[in-house]
Amino acid sequence: TDAQRVKLDEFIAASNKAAETMRSICQTDYPTTAVGRMEAMEKRLDGMLQGIKIVRPALEGFYATLNDEQKARLNSNSGQRRFWRWRDRW
Repeated sequence: TDAQRVKLDEFIAASNKAAETMRSICQTDYPTTAVGRMEAMEKRLDGMLQGIKIVRPALEGFYATLNDEQKARLNSNSGQRRFWRWRDRW
């Protein structure tokens, strides 16, 4: 629907913004000390948390516009939308 398209576009824009935020935080060089590597890890995790805070409201807004069938397909663990398939391997 038109309402879904608007929310999907907002979700895509938020995803792009979150990706850019994470890219800007992550270092391209590899720290040589244990302390430096720990600091780099902390920055990456902080960047991921910032990304989640950007994306989550947009995803929730989009999800709220879906009907039950669309939600079931999105939540499905089969087909092209195997978002969480990796957890079955552990």
